[in-house]
Amino acid sequence: MEPLRSKQTQLPLQIQLSQVYDEIKCLQRIGSPTKIASLARAQTARHAQPIPRRSHPTLQDFYSYLNTNESVNLMQTRRDKMAKPWATTQWKKKRLEFIKGRTCEWCGSTQNLAIHHNHHFNGLNEYKKLVTRTIREHFADGKNQNEKQGLSIETNQKVPMKYLYLCPNCGFQVYARKTLHPKYKCRTCRALTDSPARKLSPKSQRAKRRIFRKLFLQSHKNAVDKAFKELKENSNKDYLDFKDVNVLCRKCHYATEKGLVICEVCHKSYHKPKYKKCFICSKRK
Repeated sequence: MEPLRSKQTQLPLQIQLSQVYDEIKCLQRIGSPTKIASLARAQTARHAQPIPRRSHPTLQDFYSYLNTNESVNLMQTRRDKMAKPWATTQWKKKRLEFIKGRTCEWCGSTQNLAIHHNHHFNGLNEYKKLVTRTIREHFADGKNQNEKQGLSIETNQKVPMKYLYLCPNCGFQVYARKTLHPKYKCRTCRALTDSPARKLSPKSQRAKRRIFRKLFLQSHKNAVDKAFKELKENSNKDYLDFKDVNVLCRKCHYATEKGLVICEVCHKSYHKPKYKKCFICSKRK
């Protein structure tokens, strides 16, 4: 048997195939059929033509492209698309113009000013509210009752119903007794009954609402997504236009995030909204 050729030697295809055929014939005299098949595959893989590599740009070409205006503009637009409204260059420029010449609305400071938005757009919560509002409007005034009934039946089939038993006199929860009769006794008013009132448990109610929303979205998802997109665009527009904002210093802005307000007497310390003064001013006579 001839020695195997290395990968570097490039021979015409017909010569390569003839060599492979001769080597397979020699292998038939040795070993089992599975061994012959595996060795034959290895031989054909060795003598196959190498796949030509694609020419990739060099590191120098990459760095030279980064310095061009086209790449800078492309990266800037992509960054602005992916970023939140407050991280865009457009908002940062508007912020500097809006703050210029202003003072803190609480303490009167002119250093380290920030813009405090009184309304924050939370995507997940806003989407849930939008779905709930859409369901209420879709089935309002007795509209689409057949659809509502079908969704309710399908929801009841998927939700495991668990009930709480209530006292018919006072409405508190009662528990079953194992041996005594009547079976239920209220621990609050001591009333005895065999037929208490029944109420769906809070866990089952939450599961029922969740599955009903999910089933409703299967047929109305496009309309809800379109309305949510418009809502988000309007919110971002209001954010960029500085609607419903306060100009505060960094210290006062931090206090608002903690749920505090500035003292109206000294205009230095902070307190919770339920109090009229801060702790220092309340001690003074």
